[in-house]
Amino acid sequence: MSRPDLFVVCKNCGAEISPYVTECPYCGRRVRKRAPRVEIGGEERRRGRSKAARRPRLRRLAGPARWSRQGRPLATLAVVIVSAAVTLAAEAGVPIEDLGALVPGFVEQPWRLVTAAFLHTSVGYLAVAVGIGGLALYGLERRFGTVVAALVYLACAAAASAVALALAEVVPGGSAAGVVAGANGAALGVTLCFVVERRLAGRGALEEEIDPLALLVAIAVLALLPLAVPEASVGATIGGAVAGCLSGLVLAAWRRRGERIPGPSL
Repeated sequence: MSRPDLFVVCKNCGAEISPYVTECPYCGRRVRKRAPRVEIGGEERRRGRSKAARRPRLRRLAGPARWSRQGRPLATLAVVIVSAAVTLAAEAGVPIEDLGALVPGFVEQPWRLVTAAFLHTSVGYLAVAVGIGGLALYGLERRFGTVVAALVYLACAAAASAVALALAEVVPGGSAAGVVAGANGAALGVTLCFVVERRLAGRGALEEEIDPLALLVAIAVLALLPLAVPEASVGATIGGAVAGCLSGLVLAAWRRRGERIPGPSL
């Protein structure tokens, strides 16, 4: 009888895992339909195995693996396409207040807290904010699925716009242009969410995903965008960073909860 290998490699995240598990404990992807048989105890063992096979498989019902999908990164594509379309419309001369920017006189419309993150006042601003934020969003979507990634992005965008609006009312000149637009806060929030979740996933988990130096440079660029782009509010940077860190903590706790749920006892 051939024996199974000492470990197998997950095709999704590349981690070395036990050949006796059916789902990767790091990313939640299903690696095989059933674990290899261990012939111990003859007929009694086989009867026990058949009884266990009829019990509900609780582990499949909880944790990030439930929402994971191995298809296209729909949330990331949607953010990039919508942001590009809205920004090009602004470049073509469409008034920014008609495209969802947070401008004086329109702050009573709460939906602008989200739509402001999709409007950028220049193509360069779009490339930097959505480029960096899109990479981090793709990392989250690959690990937690489209629904979770979209919710994290929208939450960071809303928090960034809300803090920017509050800062503009308390501190005159909180936004240098009097307008809040762009994804600097949302992108920073998604990036920090990815960093926090990967850092709490275990030693070396973050370094396996991205070069730490490149990550620090990306975070610094997003944090300093308000110095170069008037519409990139300092308040949006603060709000997005706080929302992103909190989202990372929530996702890390959710992942650990999913890993702790035991399967059926044999």
